[in-house]
Amino acid sequence: MSWFKAAVRFPIRVVQVAPTEYLFPDKALQELNLHATGEISTSNDLHHTISDRTEVIYTDCWPHSENIERIRTLFLPYQITGKILSRMSNHGFFLPCPPVTRGQEVSDESMASEKCKNYAAKEYLLHSQNAIMEFLIQEKDIE
Repeated sequence: MSWFKAAVRFPIRVVQVAPTEYLFPDKALQELNLHATGEISTSNDLHHTISDRTEVIYTDCWPHSENIERIRTLFLPYQITGKILSRMSNHGFFLPCPPVTRGQEVSDESMASEKCKNYAAKEYLLHSQNAIMEFLIQEKDIE
């Protein structure tokens, strides 16, 4: 949802790719697009969504459910693999959202890819968190 909100404010194209029953509802999607600067859409076809125009692939972990086999059957076709990454833009990057589970949303090969920026993102996150903490401490000192 946060990427959808970003596309409302910025001229970016965001496509959620997932099994049909996990896609953002069409009516809510239409409402977001009414006021969007960017473009927001959904698809249940990973292979046709990723192309040489794809600049960022961002994953999330699989849903936690009592029926692990059903989730595996539904989501395994959406696993980010080296083959998927090879189809994206040469300057694009892949960012798996923690917690990352190899063999589920990502393959070992995709995590080892030069396009995977997992460690770089963590490094930036630490600096961002430190800046927020410093700001909050300074604000408290002012009061």
